[in-house]
Amino acid sequence: MTELCSSETVDYICPKIGKDGSIYYIKRPYKSDNDGNFWLDFLLFPVRIIKAIGGFLNAFSIMFGGESLSSDGKSFHNPLKAKQKDDKELFIAGNIINAEKSEKENRRHGDKNPGIIPHSWQLVRRDHLGEEEIVRSGVMDYTFTADGSLIVSDGKHLLKLSEGKEEILCKCRLAQNIVAIE
Repeated sequence: MTELCSSETVDYICPKIGKDGSIYYIKRPYKSDNDGNFWLDFLLFPVRIIKAIGGFLNAFSIMFGGESLSSDGKSFHNPLKAKQKDDKELFIAGNIINAEKSEKENRRHGDKNPGIIPHSWQLVRRDHLGEEEIVRSGVMDYTFTADGSLIVSDGKHLLKLSEGKEEILCKCRLAQNIVAIE
């Protein structure tokens, strides 16, 4: 087994081998779960314990009594679930992404077809000498066509990249696991 890429600050995901033998992958900044504030977590510990006990009692009451402990039936709601309903913030591949902010940033970087995936998510081509080339920024997923062209998703469109040109194939929101059948 040979390690091709490794970094403490970057994730290398979706590796695939292209028609020319180069390795393609998506390179994105790594965000650790340990980025929290110790003192804030320490101060909020008692509050979180009380919420956990309340949530347990509420679940117990619903399971065995059929009723929630609150009169509105919405006690101990999960704020993350409320965020999921908001179209401005999306949970993609383990990351919360602000779609509007990412699209504005991509437009500012001069992307011809700005998508909602952050500009820092880059599709990279690595040749047999180890030289890296950024093929496109703001990529969520990609695949190859039979002729070696790339089809990429920017979270908003499916794009075909061929001979330095970028063509919109269709509008396709949050396309993942792309497969090209010809």
